[in-house]
Amino acid sequence: MINRIYLKEFLSFKEVDLELDKGLIVFTGPSGAGKSVLMQSILSLFAITECKASLGEVTLSNLDIQEDSYGIDKGDEITIKEIKKDKVRYFLNSQTISKKNLNAFSKSLIKHLHLKDISDFESSKLIGFLDSLCSKEKKEFNEIKTSFDENIQKLFNMEKELQKIKEDETKLEDLKEFAKFEVEKIASVNPQVGEYEELSEIKKDCQKKRKSKK
Repeated sequence: MINRIYLKEFLSFKEVDLELDKGLIVFTGPSGAGKSVLMQSILSLFAITECKASLGEVTLSNLDIQEDSYGIDKGDEITIKEIKKDKVRYFLNSQTISKKNLNAFSKSLIKHLHLKDISDFESSKLIGFLDSLCSKEKKEFNEIKTSFDENIQKLFNMEKELQKIKEDETKLEDLKEFAKFEVEKIASVNPQVGEYEELSEIKKDCQKKRKSKK
């Protein structure tokens, strides 16, 4: 979680020093109060947006993250700092880090949800997040979920089989209609016994006559 955010000379904010507690944090205020500016400043500390403060710092704790290249073990406190003079410089636990690498590293620290990209609001992702949260709260959840997944998969398979049966039944009805039409067409001709053979002989005679004329 984020423990502290410090900003200096960030647009309309001369200096900001916030100490945050556990739980849900909500920024409220009238239009133009600076909510969006403050949010942009927080995101800039994670190299998600452009840095505009002359100095910024964020401290995080209680993290289940290990990054050997920066000497970070699970449970270690992490401090990210940005300094803007002629150019912007970023520091991770006092070690220099590029914006690109900080942005990549920040993906394990923060998730930015916004309306321009609604992929994170897809039902499957939200359900996955809730499942992960429940599995941490209740040990028996994973067993229940596994059983549910198996049963729901069986249901999906049965629905597919049922759909195939319905499609086969529709095809069968179509074949029956076609066969009925053909039978009626044959009945309208009223063929007689031996008629086919007689017509075949007539056909042969006609073919012989045509050949003889050539």
